[in-house]
Amino acid sequence: MWNGQCSPTLINCIFSANSAHYDGGGVYNRESQARLTNCTLSRNTAGQGSGIYNEDSNPILTNCIVWGNSGQEIMNERSTAYISFSDVYGDWPGNGNIYADPLFIDPDNHDYHLSEDSPCIDAGPNTPQGGLPETDIDGEQRVMLGRVDMGADEFNPFAAEFVVVRRERVERTVFEYECEVVLENISRFAVKNASIEMAQASENMTIINPEVSFSDAEIPAGASARSVDTCTFTVDRAEAIDPAGIIWRVTAELADTGAKMEHTLASIPPVGPPETRFEYLAGLAEQWLWVGTPGGIEEDTVPDGSVNLADFAEFAANWRGTEQ
Repeated sequence: MWNGQCSPTLINCIFSANSAHYDGGGVYNRESQARLTNCTLSRNTAGQGSGIYNEDSNPILTNCIVWGNSGQEIMNERSTAYISFSDVYGDWPGNGNIYADPLFIDPDNHDYHLSEDSPCIDAGPNTPQGGLPETDIDGEQRVMLGRVDMGADEFNPFAAEFVVVRRERVERTVFEYECEVVLENISRFAVKNASIEMAQASENMTIINPEVSFSDAEIPAGASARSVDTCTFTVDRAEAIDPAGIIWRVTAELADTGAKMEHTLASIPPVGPPETRFEYLAGLAEQWLWVGTPGGIEEDTVPDGSVNLADFAEFAANWRGTEQ
């Protein structure tokens, strides 16, 4: 990013694997007053200032991680960078700054989520100048464990995974899912009385029953539990599910103190219909070989009492018009 005579505000941004032949592999500021809050700059390359290069500029960095860029991470030319509560390679001076490996999950593959032992967890101020973003780069809430983390990712002590227990076609491309949920506790403390509710879904999903619980069982650190009930929703598989669109609200208690916790987390979408399984092919055949009252089902587009290739041809002929 090249900033010339401007004052951009950058929040929850990741600058990774960029390169510049001369200066400023991640961000180049010239006569600019950029403000970076909860940003991560890593694995950028340049001649000087591989993370950030400042020329006649005075940027403000708060809750940021500048680590693993080639050469000098930050270069100032007639500039002053005001950096606080950030993890900067090379022990950068400033209030709350640290110099420690942020322990990204998998930086080799550009996964800059924080691992559970990262020193960047709970290391920033909750009331920085300019304020905190409400969510992190994944759309999950900021301030999970009482204090904000450094970088674009807010470490989430939980992960959720769908377990499909029933899947039923309700329309040509719409399926109803009944799912249990596996809740993984990836934090360093045990929790109990956990429950989660699907607070937000992808645009092509309709939530029917959003909540599941895990009874009063304790979930130790590093362990997981399967819900004792199920949630229900429909998905129109004519469109791809947006993984960032599925947001859960988690409530739990700390096992040792009973203190209540509330978090949000994103999860990957449920698996799609088993299009290569025999049961699915048999279901399709049952529809396309249907015989009955003319126009009796939606698939009988040529109302002659059967669903066959004539209906498919009618559907195909009107496909473009239907899409428009």
